[in-house]
Parts: sequence; structure tokens; C-alpha cells
Amino acid sequence: MKNIRPIPHALKSHKAVFPFTLALPSFIWSAGYADNVDRLGPLVDEVALLFFESAQPDSPPDASLADELAVLAAQHAVTYNVHLPVDADLGAAHPETGAGAVHALTRVMAVTRRLNPSAWVLHIDPLKPAEHHRRWQDRLIDRLGALIHHGVPPRRLCVETLHYPIEWLAPVIEGLDLGICLDLGHLFHWGLDPYGILDRWGARVGMIHLHASTDDKDHQPLDQLTDTQTDVVRTALRVCRCPVTVEVFSEAAAVRSLAWLDEHMRR
Repeated sequence: MKNIRPIPHALKSHKAVFPFTLALPSFIWSAGYADNVDRLGPLVDEVALLFFESAQPDSPPDASLADELAVLAAQHAVTYNVHLPVDADLGAAHPETGAGAVHALTRVMAVTRRLNPSAWVLHIDPLKPAEHHRRWQDRLIDRLGALIHHGVPPRRLCVETLHYPIEWLAPVIEGLDLGICLDLGHLFHWGLDPYGILDRWGARVGMIHLHASTDDKDHQPLDQLTDTQTDVVRTALRVCRCPVTVEVFSEAAAVRSLAWLDEHMRR
């Protein structure tokens, strides 16, 4: 398979140059999954396949796309991680909504399992103000247990840190032996304590998401991180031996972010 277009001159190869597996998302260019992977494959160690919306025509991916992605993985010596749909509310109080969430996530996981992703990253919507904490946790345990029953290794199902304390999910994570996606950009954006999470959950972190936050916007280039935040990143990379997805969504932001990594995180 030939490249869709030559590798952009500004985005240089960063394969195997950091002491961690480097990933960029499948939305760097306005193109399909295979096109992005074909362009990113020579540049990074891993590609984060983003299936954000379960109602979209290409979510879940079909078998032909999975076949094409498998060929590209072999051609470029690149691996994958998968971001599951964010509109699937596993903790929903309504049984039909919860069952629909399980169905939507299972479909994506079933098609992508053959790609042997390093992680399936999962958003869990926070507890609603009027809901009972324990009942919410019990629903999550039941529905996540159904996902695991379909053959997903629990530690590769990584619950992402969002804008609420991950401690709310402690019985769920420990009860099912799940992994964690440490989204440092979210923690910086919402003013949550990354050191406390690393102390409590560092051994479970199977994926790190990295991006900056400026002017109330996250997913900004890494050169916008402060010195204090840079120290947090260094600590996280020392504690957690796992892939790192630089979660920015344009070529320009990727160029700036990789330049920042070159300056701060080279071997």
C-alpha cells in the first residue's frame, strides 16, 4: 500500500526516540482513519484510533477497515490504542440506556480486538447530583463486567481521568481490576491533583494522555505547559511505564508538541 501523500516536511519521524511508546491521534489530518494511519505510521510508535461517537457511520469500524488497519500496522511497524465512544453512558439509571451503552462499546471492541490495542480508553460520565452513589457504582460494575465477559483483558480497559475525582470509581476499578488512562491535560485543566492519583493509582495506569490547557481550552500544544506541569509530566513518565498519546488534533499542534517533547523528554 502506498502512502496517500508524502509525509509533511514539518512533521519529522519520532519512532523509538523516547523512553516510552509515543502515539498521536487518528485525527491529525482531515482524512479517514486509514489515511491518517498511513501518514502517521512512519512518524510515531502508535496511533490512537478515536471512535468518539457511536452514532457515526464509521463507528463502529467495519471489518474491512480493521483489515486495512492491520495491514498498515504491519507495513509501518506501528501499534494502536482505541478510544471508545464518549456518548455511551454506562452508568445511566435507565436500563435501556445502559444496555445500549454496553452494546455500542462491545461492537467497537469486537471489531478492534484483532488489532491488539495496547488499551481501550473509556469515558465514564460522572455521577448525577440526584443519584445514589452506590447504585451508580453497582450499575457500572454490572455493565463493565459484561464488557469484560466478551474477552477484553481488564487492565487494558482504561478508565480515563475526567473532571471529577477518580476516587468515585475506586470500587469499580478495584473490583474489576481495570486500568486507568491518566489524562494529565484534564487534570491540569480542572485543577485536580496528579500527584495524589499517581501515588494511589500509578500501578494501574496503562495509558497517558498529554495535552496543555490555555484560555479555558484543553487539547492545546505541549509548548503551552508550565514549568510546574512539566515536572508533573516527568514524574508521571517515571512512575508509569505505558504508551503516551499526545492528544492534539492538527498537524500544526503535533509539530509544536513533538518539538516540546524533543526539548524536554528525549532519552
